[in-house]
Amino acid sequence: MLGIDKLVLDEKVLGEIPLEQRLVFVLAESTSTYLFCQSVAERVLALHSEGPR
Repeated sequence: MLGIDKLVLDEKVLGEIPLEQRLVFVLAESTSTYLFCQSVAERVLALHSEGPR
């Protein structure tokens, strides 16, 4: 089973990617792992009081 213990993102590299392309993306190392921009996560959480599953 594949797992990720720690994930570190380089803010400089992320800053060079247009916002529209980094709101949601999938890790190449683990295609079942989705990363969401904090602004997207906050909006989803505000809509669903139960939180993400």
